[in-house]
Amino acid sequence: MYWVKAKTQQTDSITGSSSSEKNKWETGTTYKGEWQNSQKHGYGVQTWPNGNKYEGEWANGLRHGHGAFWVKENKPVEEANKTRSSNSGSLSTVSTALKSTKSKSADVSALRKVYTGDWKNDLRDGLGVAYYADGSRYEGEWKEGKRQGRGTLFLANGDTYVGDWVDDQQNGFGTLTKQNQDVYEGEWVGGKREGQGLYYYRSKEKVYDGEWVADQPRCGVFIASADFFASDDNDLDADIELHAKPEDSRVQRQAMVEPTTNLYVPRPLQLASDAPAMSPAERRKQFQLRYRPVPQLGLDAADAVLAGEIARVREERQVVRALPYTDLEQVWGASALDGIRVVFARYDQTLKEKGASGDKAEAGREGYAHATDARAILAELGYTVNEHDVMSFVRDAGVQYGTSAKPGKLRFVDMVRVVHLCDALLSLRVRRAEAEAKEAEAQVAPSDLHLFSHH
Repeated sequence: MYWVKAKTQQTDSITGSSSSEKNKWETGTTYKGEWQNSQKHGYGVQTWPNGNKYEGEWANGLRHGHGAFWVKENKPVEEANKTRSSNSGSLSTVSTALKSTKSKSADVSALRKVYTGDWKNDLRDGLGVAYYADGSRYEGEWKEGKRQGRGTLFLANGDTYVGDWVDDQQNGFGTLTKQNQDVYEGEWVGGKREGQGLYYYRSKEKVYDGEWVADQPRCGVFIASADFFASDDNDLDADIELHAKPEDSRVQRQAMVEPTTNLYVPRPLQLASDAPAMSPAERRKQFQLRYRPVPQLGLDAADAVLAGEIARVREERQVVRALPYTDLEQVWGASALDGIRVVFARYDQTLKEKGASGDKAEAGREGYAHATDARAILAELGYTVNEHDVMSFVRDAGVQYGTSAKPGKLRFVDMVRVVHLCDALLSLRVRRAEAEAKEAEAQVAPSDLHLFSHH
C-alpha cells in the first residue's frame, strides 16, 4: 500500500502568481505488509516521508511485537566513503570513490539503526537494544518508551554501566567501569552516584567506601587497595562500623604517639669556648629535648564520629533518594498541586510569550519557569530558604540552575519536586532543632535546677 499527497503549489514571492505547471504528487508514508480489519496487523515494513523506516510486527495499526527502527541521516560524501571503505577493508576504495564524486560537498543518505527489540503500543517495551548517534549502545529492559529495569550502557568513551534504570535514568544499584579501569559500585539516583558506594581509584591504588551526594563523595573512608582486597568481610566491617556508639571500647581511639621525624631541625649546640664540657647525661637530656618525636594527633572516637555523620547525610538525602519512586500527585493531593500551579503560572515564561502573541488557547500547556525564579516561587508558597538551598533543590530535581543571563528551564513537574524537597528539608531542620533543645534541657545539671525551686 502506498500513500501519496499533492505537492504544495509554488507561488512566486514577487508577483504572487502560481506556477503554471500541473500539480505533482509526492510519496507519503508507505507500508508493505499484512492487514486485519483495515489496520496494519502482522508483519510489515513502513517507510515515512523523511526516510525513517520500521520493519517488524504490528497490531491494530501500531508497532507491537518485535521490530527494528532506522532513521535516515545525511552524511558528507567523504564520511560516507570512509564508512564504505572501512566496511570493505580497502583504503584504495576511498581514493577511487572520491575521484569519481562530482561534488565533494554533496550529502548522501544513509539509514542508521536506532533500535531493535520489543515494542508495545507503538513504544519500546520489553527487551531491546538502542544505538545512539555518538556510538553508545544500550542493551536491556524498556517500559513505555523509556529504559526501565536492568540494562547495560556501553558509552562511546569506553565507560560501561551495568545496573538498574528507572524513568530512562540510572536509578537503584549499578556498577560503572571506566575506560581508565576505575570502578564505582553502589547506588544511583537520577543518573548520578547517590547513596552508599565503593570507588576503586586504579591509578592511585585506593578504595573509597562511603556516602555519595550528587555524584561526589561526601563522607567515608579511604583504604589502600592492597589492604582492601586482601581483607575479608569481617576486617572490612571493622574498618567502618555504621552503628558504632561512643561508649564502644573498640572506637575509643586515643591520640597515638609515634616516633615521627621532627620537621624543625635546630642548630648544633653552641657552647662557649670556656664553658666546661657537658657530661654524657646532660648532653643526652639536651638531645631528648631537641629531637623528641612529635605526637600524631588523631580524632577521638573516629568511628563513632564517622558513623554519626553518615547517618546525618542519609537522613538529609533520604527524600532525594526516594524521589524517583515517589508519586507526588498522591503525596500532595489535587488541592495542594492546584495552589502550586497558580503561583507557578505567574512565572510561566511560555504563558507570557504566548499571551503576548495572543495565542491564549495554547498558553501554559507546556509551560516552564526560569530556574532562577524558584526561590521567589517558594517564597510565595510560604517557604523561606537561602539561595544555596534552592540551587540544591533544583539540581536534585534534575534541572540545571543556570545563571541570571541564561537560566535553566523549570517545568511544573520539576517545580513540584523542588517544593517537595524544600518542604522535607525544612521539616527535618525543625525536628532536629526540637531534638537538640530537648537534649540540652535534659543535660541541665541538678545543681542548677535548685536555683529555680521554691523553699
